[in-house]
Amino acid sequence: MATVRYGDYVKVHYAGRLASGEVFDSTLEVEPAGFKLGGGTVLESFEKALLGMGAKEKRSFKLAPEDAYGRRDESLRHTFKRSELGPGFEPRIGSIVAVEMSDGQHMPGTILSFDAEKVEVDLNHPLAGHDLYYDVEVVEITEGGRKRVGDGP
Repeated sequence: MATVRYGDYVKVHYAGRLASGEVFDSTLEVEPAGFKLGGGTVLESFEKALLGMGAKEKRSFKLAPEDAYGRRDESLRHTFKRSELGPGFEPRIGSIVAVEMSDGQHMPGTILSFDAEKVEVDLNHPLAGHDLYYDVEVVEITEGGRKRVGDGP
């Protein structure tokens, strides 16, 4: 039976949960997610957990913060003048905003608080500091655009 290797294109169904049981992402009600292992589109640790799995195989695994979005870094909390966030900007606590950094890159941030003059934004990834629990099923494995021998129907 063919198994997942780096360079393969895979389709997977998954549900990602926090320790509380809250689902933060899932494909269970939609089409499976497809990506190339080693392509840089998903977490490397997620890819590593798929290695060796066969088509139709299911697996559950946990990713520690160091293997996912890192530990929280309190130095990534910044206060901006409301005027820096654009004309007509109406902040809401918990909203995600794109903040332009000094190098011109845009970084997502979560609004923590605001008043008439300033807005406090957390630039940590929303999943930073969390253990991530995944339930995954490999739906299909392809190599070079072709289904590999042994993958079934």
